[in-house]
Amino acid sequence: MPMPKLENYKDLNVVVAKLPCVQEGVRDLFWLQVNLVVANLVVESGWVENIDMIHKKVYVVFVGYCEPMIEIFRCDDLLMHEGEYLVYQPDLMRLKQKTLMPLGSCEIAPISSISGKELQPMGYTPKLAYVSVLHFSESYVCGAIALAQSILQNKGNKVPTPDLVLLIDDSIGPNSIIGLKSAGWKIKHIKPISNPYSKNGSYNELNYSKLRIWQLTMYDKIIFMDSDILVHKNIDEFFSYPQLSVGNSEYFSVFNSGLMIIEPSQCMLII
Repeated sequence: MPMPKLENYKDLNVVVAKLPCVQEGVRDLFWLQVNLVVANLVVESGWVENIDMIHKKVYVVFVGYCEPMIEIFRCDDLLMHEGEYLVYQPDLMRLKQKTLMPLGSCEIAPISSISGKELQPMGYTPKLAYVSVLHFSESYVCGAIALAQSILQNKGNKVPTPDLVLLIDDSIGPNSIIGLKSAGWKIKHIKPISNPYSKNGSYNELNYSKLRIWQLTMYDKIIFMDSDILVHKNIDEFFSYPQLSVGNSEYFSVFNSGLMIIEPSQCMLII
């Protein structure tokens, strides 16, 4: 994808871009290009290689009545929205991870190129968690217990150890909760979210409840796993991947939400 000569733009304090509007459901390459050019300009100007990883503040002003890509410019970084002007102060570490990802492909890049390990400042300790969700019935309680134990049995050397957080609704009874806590889960109660496209009483009626994982804003990053997954080796390195890295699927055109890397966001608190 064409980019300006980034080395010519190392001293910017503000990047201003007119943002085109995109029809919902349409993939617009020009809209993508505007977002990526702005992101790369911000990183080029703001990124400073030093021990403390203290970077220069670079602001972004988007002009137009449509928002930028939320995958790149997070609403958590939005400072002001007035009329057709949106002002952001992007998190440079998160933004650089995005600019290092390969373009135009669902193939994941080697972890050495996008892991972000080399991007973290010395002494930086992110708050991390493994997360799963139980809702609608107790059918997967045993699966969640097995999942927790498989994570703990393959525990790595991360300090502090990532939390195990299980989101549950009122369908999970007190006896099951005792067993889940004994397995290692920290329990958080949620209000389920209905799937508007499912039939009443169907197995996926409440599967939009997964959206609640974005509301765990006490964590910097989480690894979400469905409760029918077993972990056979330590996967802590996945925390180094950016959102939304996902598990592979036998159907390559399908987004597999059974294993996802998520960065919780204040933007989701409106649900």
